[in-house]
Amino acid sequence: MKDLFVLTADADALAVMRQVLSRHYSLGIREITYEVDRHTGRDAGMIHTGPALVQFKKGEFKHVLLLWDHQGSGKECMNLNTVQNNMTSQLDGFTWKDNNLVIAVMPELEEWLWHNPEALLKHLDITENELNVWLTEFAKKAGNDIDSLRRAQPKEMFEHLVYKKKQGKPGPDDFDKIASIASLTQWQQSASFRAIVEGLRQWFPIP
Repeated sequence: MKDLFVLTADADALAVMRQVLSRHYSLGIREITYEVDRHTGRDAGMIHTGPALVQFKKGEFKHVLLLWDHQGSGKECMNLNTVQNNMTSQLDGFTWKDNNLVIAVMPELEEWLWHNPEALLKHLDITENELNVWLTEFAKKAGNDIDSLRRAQPKEMFEHLVYKKKQGKPGPDDFDKIASIASLTQWQQSASFRAIVEGLRQWFPIP
């Protein structure tokens, strides 16, 4: 039986979690066996059928983690904790009690990236000055300050950087490479990422 099954809402989160879980030393956990897959229905699909899908993983895995973006889930009008508690209750009912973790990232996965901008600089091969110029440009168009936009529109801000550098949109490969070099300690400034790390450390402590 493997240690952990992770179901994400998209390919970007799948790429991130595969890299993150491979860095067990940085997470402060023992080396684990795991699989990561994605829900074809994305965030809204995860809300509707995620718990039911992973019930079939019982017997193959000891623990299960569901990860999706609160933005785009169709439950944005609901309190984040309420949504997560509802999902937890469903998993408890599918015999995953005490062995499940459900995490909705507020507002989206890209929120993690901005807690370690140095990794973005390295991945995109840009200078800090270029970063600041492009962020200022984005903030001016959005009519808000940079710090507020990092919290409210992290995805759009990241996409702006990638477009300025590559004239294209970010893809799973970008998320894979960033997750391989990012400071997982700094990412824990994000409440959602910190919750994942704390859950993993409880399940898989270093002997």
